Amino acid sequence: MLEPAYFYKDEIEKNFIKLQGTEEIMFYSGNYSGYIPEITKETCNQYAITEKGKLIGYFAYTFDVYSLCMKDFGLMAFDSNNKRIGLDVYKQIKKIIFEYNVHRIEYCMISGNPVEKHYDNFCKRFQGRKLVLKDAFKDEKGVYHDDVIYEILIP
Repeated sequence: MLEPAYFYKDEIEKNFIKLQGTEEIMFYSGNYSGYIPEITKETCNQYAITEKGKLIGYFAYTFDVYSLCMKDFGLMAFDSNNKRIGLDVYKQIKKIIFEYNVHRIEYCMISGNPVEKHYDNFCKRFQGRKLVLKDAFKDEKGVYHDDVIYEILIP
């Protein structure tokens, strides 16, 4: 279930603090250094993903009302094996597409992300395209990763 992130602000921040310097935070933010989302009462489009009152993930995006573009996705699973996270996020994105008449969706990731196949499937489902920038990111082990950009146009 998606709930306003503000209701779980402290718990979300604690979970992000635990992840600092890990591969999970690298895949989320594109770096290893100190990323914690800024959550306020006024912030919209930030959600705690919960199951039976327990925080299992965090989801955020921006929506440009002028260009009808949904972008800047942020998805972090605090319970990585929980299918509820993907189902809730997919349901929310479909709702936004059809309620707000979205024209464009764009999202990025670093190759090697465990959810890449899900991102690919979502892109295919809406006849999008995947662009790959080769060796755009070097992790702390010295391994290069591609920067992957997804683009979906909705007529």
